[in-house]
Amino acid sequence: LVLVIKHDYVFAREVNLDGVCAALLSPRYPSVQSVVLQSMATMNYATKISERFDLDIEPYVLPLPSTLEQMCALNGVPSCLSSLAAAADTARRGDATISKPRLTPTLMLYDKNHVARVDFWEKYVLPFVDRPAFPEDTIGASQLIDLKTNGMTRHATYGTYLLDEDDSEPC
Repeated sequence: LVLVIKHDYVFAREVNLDGVCAALLSPRYPSVQSVVLQSMATMNYATKISERFDLDIEPYVLPLPSTLEQMCALNGVPSCLSSLAAAADTARRGDATISKPRLTPTLMLYDKNHVARVDFWEKYVLPFVDRPAFPEDTIGASQLIDLKTNGMTRHATYGTYLLDEDDSEPC
């Protein structure tokens, strides 16, 4: 996996990278290739997309594991190790409630902080970017046209998602 961090981006809160990485690495979610972290521009994403492009994004949510214990279970880790992860989760969060993160399909590749599979960048992004163009300008634009023309059933081709933890505060 690769974590892409923009030089001018400041995180406003903790991000559930455990869950994001689990989804990207899990064979259960083969279409998840890239997960952009929420920002002010992506808050209430599905509503904004519906209003701007007259295209409904089902609040299709891909539940992510919110604890190490759930991540172990998701990826078939033996129960003894899962129990250790549960203890680590309890120690890490104390009495705090961990949010229930979701992944929402995005219509394009965004110029935002994100976690992605290395092969996503090698096969999908880098070969199609003319230097000095920005990936979101070239690939993102063609992805948007394809999805607007052919519908969200084509989204699995791209595998771009938004980490949608909570619409009340950006990452």
